[in-house]
Amino acid sequence: PVTYRARRTLPFRTSNFRRPEMDNEPPVIISSKKAIKIGDSDQLWGFYSQRFRNIQQVACKLMAKIWIHFLMPKGVAFPLGILARDIGAPDWWPKPWGPTEKDKVRYTATDHLLKKERVHLLAHILRLIIEPRASQHPDIQMLSLDIAKLEEHTMQALSGFFNDVANVNLVKKKVYLKEIFKVARWEEMYKGGEIDANTEIYVMADGIIPEDDEAD
Repeated sequence: PVTYRARRTLPFRTSNFRRPEMDNEPPVIISSKKAIKIGDSDQLWGFYSQRFRNIQQVACKLMAKIWIHFLMPKGVAFPLGILARDIGAPDWWPKPWGPTEKDKVRYTATDHLLKKERVHLLAHILRLIIEPRASQHPDIQMLSLDIAKLEEHTMQALSGFFNDVANVNLVKKKVYLKEIFKVARWEEMYKGGEIDANTEIYVMADGIIPEDDEAD
């Protein structure tokens, strides 16, 4: 009789399988940081604007109220009615950046501003205070404001908002605000002649979700 020997089947292993072309492909590295040149005014404006957009807009409304109060400590009375808007705006208020009604920040209560207007207003006020005292707007000079004072008052005023443990997303967004002030301090140093225009500051790359409340 013919005897047949059973053939042993080995399991197919895929863990070490590589396509030939894979050996020539460089690894993809996704950086969590990006560099900003401190002398690049347009890049800085874009960074500040993006970070204010990253922050929850309820916080931005509160921040805008706080900052306007800093600059107008005697009180502010916004004009009433659509036709009265822009009447009585202080000289430091953002000037229109284009010819249409959409290319400006209306002089009205911050709750009534569009997100685009609110972000522009916050970035504008920040840059006003960053300027060295000798070149600040006269209204700002009289208040002796700098970034350190602005940061201290802002963090105190928003401490309850960003420390709400019941809302983890809000807690994480505090990192964006801390990063705004970090870059603002460096720009303040540059404006004061302490560092040169080629100094690079590293910030979170676009699309990176912060994991805690610490900004390096």
